[in-house]
Amino acid sequence: TNLLTAYTANKGTGNRRHLLQAGDTFSLPSTLTIDLDGPSMFGKFGSGAKPIISVSTSGSNAAIQISGSSTPNLSNWRFVDLDLRGPATDTDNPCFFFSGSASKVLFLRCDMKDFCYGIKGSHFNLDGLNSSSYTHAIWSNIFIHDCTVNDLVGIGNGANGIFLSAERSSVQGNYVNPNNKGEHGIRMEYESLSVFSHNEITGIPSGRAFMTLRTPDQGRATFPSSVYGTYLYSEKNYVSDNRFYGGYTTGISGCGLINGSSDGRNRDYVWERNLFESSATTTQSLALTGVQ
Repeated sequence: TNLLTAYTANKGTGNRRHLLQAGDTFSLPSTLTIDLDGPSMFGKFGSGAKPIISVSTSGSNAAIQISGSSTPNLSNWRFVDLDLRGPATDTDNPCFFFSGSASKVLFLRCDMKDFCYGIKGSHFNLDGLNSSSYTHAIWSNIFIHDCTVNDLVGIGNGANGIFLSAERSSVQGNYVNPNNKGEHGIRMEYESLSVFSHNEITGIPSGRAFMTLRTPDQGRATFPSSVYGTYLYSEKNYVSDNRFYGGYTTGISGCGLINGSSDGRNRDYVWERNLFESSATTTQSLALTGVQ
């Protein structure tokens, strides 16, 4: 069954449950775009294995795109019990891609394999949409729970298990293993009022981090001073009970700037009860970085 064809024929005006038969395989040859408000969901029905979504999108096209330039208020979607398998080509393709603003989105027990990104949402994308006027708020109430991201594609190509900018969100109970490919396990470019807990991350390549929590430059179009004040901070985050092990890199985790010369600010983080299991290459477990 072609999932895109089935969804297009049945999405109506939204407020739908799109349930896939357990154990069946569905093809997805091009991007499926979520452009209607919920409450709606993709999930499975029946007993047995999660339905497989076999993705063959070309180029950098995502499997599932959430929101876009014309839907800045999209909200209330759930993706539950899905097995998504990528094309395993080094073309910057994400499994789930946040294009426009969205809120109240849940990913629960989704498996993602052979993509460049498991879940991707960069504030740089929203900066472009906000360049003339502020219409797309940063993503909020994003919940990524009990998911797996395995076998990223490419080497040192920017690929990450989870690559996101979000506030009032939760990343808990996930297993991320790039298998010595891509870059970071979890990379946040902006995070506030959020929880990162009980995740298991391994298989990180040389020179990258298991979990890196960062803060963007001041003055970005997505963070206007009228909303965020004179200075933008990544702040008030809780990081606990994660396990970081194996891997091929020197550093394990930390907080810092979006890049080495940015004017970013972090404050008010709690890190507790995390387990750092060093490998032969490890030189530091937790780093706080900045420039002066």
